Amino acid sequence: MTHLDYPARHAASAASSVLPGPRTPFPTWAWTGELDAADVAALSTMWRSLLEERPGSVVIDLSAVTFLDCGVLSVLVRANTDPVTRLLLRGVPARVELVMQLTGLGTAFARAATAGLREAAPPPR
Repeated sequence: MTHLDYPARHAASAASSVLPGPRTPFPTWAWTGELDAADVAALSTMWRSLLEERPGSVVIDLSAVTFLDCGVLSVLVRANTDPVTRLLLRGVPARVELVMQLTGLGTAFARAATAGLREAAPPPR
């Protein structure tokens, strides 16, 4: 199943917490396990709650994701369009990268390096 690290004050049923990102000033939201259509509503709700805090950037760590379907990818696409909060992906596994490449989204997301926060150039919009 899935574990979503997210602020406890926002989580309804998911056991979760958001921590300041390791070596970053931005909140890091760690996704783990298999993420599919059953997770889309919860992910979308949590993202909207996180946006209420208006962080300048949010790092989503995908390093422990073993499966991600197109429905979950659509959550990332919507999150990537927020005009105030910049979405940065960290630790994108090869399987998730393949899904992004196959859907034409391989370069759509900015990346945060795993050692410190070295941001990639922003993707073209």
